[in-house]
Amino acid sequence: MATFGNRLNLLFLTLLTLGISASAAEYRTGKAVKVAAEETIKDDLYAFGETITIDGIIEGDLIAFAKDIIINGEVRGDLIGAGQSIEATGSLGDDVRVAGQAIRLGPKAKVVGDVIAAGMSLETEKDSTIGGDFIFAGYQALLAGQIEKDLLAGLANLQVAGKIGGDAEVYSDSDDDAPPIESFSGGQPPRIRMPQVPGGLTFDSSAEVDGKLTYTSKQAAKIDEAAKMLGGVSHQIPQADPAQPNAAPPPPDAMQPVYDGLRNFVCAALIGLVVFLVVPKSSMAWADNVRTRPLASFGGGILGVIGAVIVAIGLIFATIIIALGAGMATLNDLVPTVVFGGILGFCILVFVVTMFFTFLAQAVVGLALGRVFLKQDNFGTRLGAFLIGLVFVALAVSVPYAGLLMLFVVFLFGLGGYTLWLAGFEPVMDTEPVSSPPPRPLTSRPPMKA
Repeated sequence: MATFGNRLNLLFLTLLTLGISASAAEYRTGKAVKVAAEETIKDDLYAFGETITIDGIIEGDLIAFAKDIIINGEVRGDLIGAGQSIEATGSLGDDVRVAGQAIRLGPKAKVVGDVIAAGMSLETEKDSTIGGDFIFAGYQALLAGQIEKDLLAGLANLQVAGKIGGDAEVYSDSDDDAPPIESFSGGQPPRIRMPQVPGGLTFDSSAEVDGKLTYTSKQAAKIDEAAKMLGGVSHQIPQADPAQPNAAPPPPDAMQPVYDGLRNFVCAALIGLVVFLVVPKSSMAWADNVRTRPLASFGGGILGVIGAVIVAIGLIFATIIIALGAGMATLNDLVPTVVFGGILGFCILVFVVTMFFTFLAQAVVGLALGRVFLKQDNFGTRLGAFLIGLVFVALAVSVPYAGLLMLFVVFLFGLGGYTLWLAGFEPVMDTEPVSSPPPRPLTSRPPMKA
């Protein structure tokens, strides 16, 4: 029988996802996750690991997070993924939304829908096809394949050697002296090789743009004479607005809440990963307390706030009293140590509470929500559960007008899980009690013959 905590968390998760069900999806985790060539997955696949290789067929969506993602087979739904390197040489039957250091579509890659990508380097090789629009933000891109519709890109360096079936709109802030891509690898290059793209905008002799090319750059693009620009070319030079001290402030950016939510998600993910790697068992206990003892965790969060205030006041008074007593006893050498210790303890307390309120509580609650579905105790599963749950938490705290209240509720749950752990409470185990076997039926013995 499921615990009340699991039911409450499952209800909360269902409300957050607005009724989207993932019960039929398949989940795979591990160091090396692979879908073999003869294998077909009938629904969506959620994959988390160090290396993910798809040689078979996925009839639904593929949601993948790994260091290296390799797709040689067929994904008939959407592809949503993030990793250091992402390489596709197979067929992608719908839209693609990916982020990575190095992204490449091989010569046999075929994307039916749109591609939205962000990364350090992206390459589409010759004979690759993107059936929809292509949107990219990053440092460099080499486009040698075919894009059926429009191109929208914001980057430093772009080289086009293929065909763009619609309009092309490009924003570039680079010049001929752009640093090579290897200078950004940080000593850990990705699995796939990143191409050398010239600085600025370059259109080779084989480049073709059926629509209009509009680009914004400080310098003119290098367009080969044989390149086909069928819709014309428009070059716009970015202009710096002069200072106007009496001008009215600009209107708020409509996308600012989205940017704030993304920054908050990234910060919570980084803080959570650091804490989970440094104290894996303890942090897992915090999250499991939230998952299996939700009401106790919420109450523990309230008590934790009250306790933090009491401890802070106690530290202040204790430091003052001990320092005064040491001074009256002519123990002057002890006074600086007492004062420093009191200040240090107060700062540590404030730091812990602040860390929970800003980011750590979101990470703990995110891990708790993710482990409602992914409970295996290995690193890949925990990482996947953490990222999935944190997405739900980030959406909840980003709700207009109610986001601050949701943030405080998440803070109480996260701090409560930590408070219960400090008090020595262990998470409730998710095992069903073993039922006793039924009593053996009594059998009558046959009468003895005389």
